[in-house]
Amino acid sequence: MRYAQIVIKTGMVIGESYLSGPVSKPNMIPVADDFDLRNKKYINGEWVEFTPATREESEEEISEQELVNAEILLNQAEILSNQSAADEVLAEILLNQVAAL
Repeated sequence: MRYAQIVIKTGMVIGESYLSGPVSKPNMIPVADDFDLRNKKYINGEWVEFTPATREESEEEISEQELVNAEILLNQAEILSNQSAADEVLAEILLNQVAAL
């Protein structure tokens, strides 16, 4: 199944995925394999055409990109935090096993 990943606030497409099964996330929109995502936004449940802003006009879009980048960094930080917690538990288990020998 093909999905377009969007920024919910703006409807802007930020990614495209081919997945093995259905996904139920508000930012993942199923699309046909032959649907062209270029210059499209997903607004109120419909795909609408738009003209991309030039570099000078895109201050707000740059801010959106910064928001997306910040979300990605937060997700990465959460993953690393969870990994650190798992590493600590594993280290404690190993120490207990060594102490039992």
